[in-house]
Amino acid sequence: MLRRKCLGPIMLSMMTTAQAQPSPGKALADQAPIEAVRPRPPADPRYAEAPRARAPSLAQALEASTTAVAECNKLGYHCTVQVSDAAGEIVVLLSGDGAGMRSLHLMKPKPVSVYMHKVASSNARELAKTDPQLAELIKGDSAIAFGGALPIFAGDEFIGVITVSGTPNGTIDETCAQAGLDKIAAQLK
Repeated sequence: MLRRKCLGPIMLSMMTTAQAQPSPGKALADQAPIEAVRPRPPADPRYAEAPRARAPSLAQALEASTTAVAECNKLGYHCTVQVSDAAGEIVVLLSGDGAGMRSLHLMKPKPVSVYMHKVASSNARELAKTDPQLAELIKGDSAIAFGGALPIFAGDEFIGVITVSGTPNGTIDETCAQAGLDKIAAQLK
């Protein structure tokens, strides 16, 4: 009986939505074209024509990511790994088998301090003592100060960040990220 009561509003909502949908038998010509409903805005030329920022190649990013996932699995954890370019755009995002949604949520703010200072995110709290902007960001989202994000360099040039999330603490996340970096280190030029 409880189940029926809980599903009642959901079923009502589904029925209302289904009634609002055009019937499958209705001819496509009778329906408004999608473009007429909401036209697509033109592409912003800054993005359409701009080359990607310096980054590890796709092959390198995949190798680093899969190595980091494998290292976490070897340690008994399921993680999510992201490799992004020097401008913060994602090159690769892997969410390993069994990784929770929390790993995706906590991963997103971790690279902030790496982009600001080009050092591991585990240093963020110490850096915030002399960087009021970083301190303010950490007040807004404490995950910025979690370990697990490491800078990627080709020689002396900063080319991106590898971020791992999903283990019980940032130290283990960072260990997995370092394994990924170590795997591609010789290839980075």
